[in-house]
Amino acid sequence: MALSLSVQRAFGKTYAVLWCVAAVALMWTHVGTQCVLVPPASTPRSRRRIGKQAVAVTSVRGQMMEQDLVANAVASAAFNLWAAEYPAAAKAGTFMGQHASRQHIANRVKLLQDALNLDWAQVLGLVRTDSRVLFVSSANHIQQVVFVLERELGGRDAAMDVVVNQPAILFAGVSTMHGKGEWLKTMADLSNAARPFYRAIRMSAIFPEPLEWDLGLP
Repeated sequence: MALSLSVQRAFGKTYAVLWCVAAVALMWTHVGTQCVLVPPASTPRSRRRIGKQAVAVTSVRGQMMEQDLVANAVASAAFNLWAAEYPAAAKAGTFMGQHASRQHIANRVKLLQDALNLDWAQVLGLVRTDSRVLFVSSANHIQQVVFVLERELGGRDAAMDVVVNQPAILFAGVSTMHGKGEWLKTMADLSNAARPFYRAIRMSAIFPEPLEWDLGLP
């Protein structure tokens, strides 16, 4: 009889445990079904967030398209300025030993902007001053020249004044510039003042090669 009561008690406990396990399993099944079948609610807040994201994406695309249009316009203007000064080279498609198609000019306009950290109007200003600046060898050389000018003249503003007044300085050999900061600034100022006269000479075709200050640098 005692054994029978023990068995009954053990069976009762086992049955209770099994019932609890079954109840828990049933609850998880129900919850899982709810998670799978019930779609996420689309609240006004979520709709507003999606709307703002769409507007932001559209705005970014619009800005990129606008920048591309400006870049293309500046590249076209730069090519035309250079071609007007050097029509034979423009026809031949080469200048200073480099290719000079419209696409090559567009690439060099972008190179100038990136290397000098200028806006498009400032880049076009450099080209208008001296279109040969489009044919500087590399962005690395440009940055080295500006670095030396900054060190010689005491800052970027002074260095960029020289570049703006005489873009041909970007062709200079870096090693020849050391210790000549103030002299370079003076020569750039003189070159800028005399440029209309030299431009008139170039356009008149009196000389076979364009006449320009070279700042005494190779």
